[in-house]
Amino acid sequence: MHPITLRIPNDLLSEIESEADELGYSNRAEYIRQLLQNREHAREVLSTDEFSPVVDPETVESNTEHIEAITNNLDTMLDRIEKLEQKIESDETVDDDEYTETPRSADATETAEATTAPSTAMDDLETWLKEQGPQSDNAVTVLREAAKILRDDGPLKTGELKQRLYEAHPDAYSSKNTLWASTVERLYEDAPGFSKPSYGTYTFR
Repeated sequence: MHPITLRIPNDLLSEIESEADELGYSNRAEYIRQLLQNREHAREVLSTDEFSPVVDPETVESNTEHIEAITNNLDTMLDRIEKLEQKIESDETVDDDEYTETPRSADATETAEATTAPSTAMDDLETWLKEQGPQSDNAVTVLREAAKILRDDGPLKTGELKQRLYEAHPDAYSSKNTLWASTVERLYEDAPGFSKPSYGTYTFR
């Protein structure tokens, strides 16, 4: 794996930073990573009859090499993160043979049972939003709203969920597409509780 340097014109870099900030990304690197991970959607757009750009083959080949190198570096970083998370989970595991339960009073038992009660999907989502969620307050608010809507009325198609979220928060983003790209579409795979039971359909367990 070899690091690369991607040279971007200053005006294009400014546009990328502005887009990343508007969409709620913590930095431009996270935004570029999201663009790379969703390049399949970009190919679908580029393949439509309405879009017929004139592209220099040498430029395409050069940019493709840069993108592949960046993607490989990101994959390596994700693998390292996953291994670190597995190690942390392993270190926190309690050996049952070394654990001896001492007698407790009735009050202590009731308190312990309340403490160890299984968490709900909303509890898990709230914990994730506080510890690992997006920095944008708008994105956090919209994700909470999406979870409630899907919990009560889901599963829902993308268009219906997007419209309901934008109607609930019309001033948070410049358009419903911007709202969608910055929240559910970008974070549903990481946020606890969200899933896609079928193509173009979202739910929250």
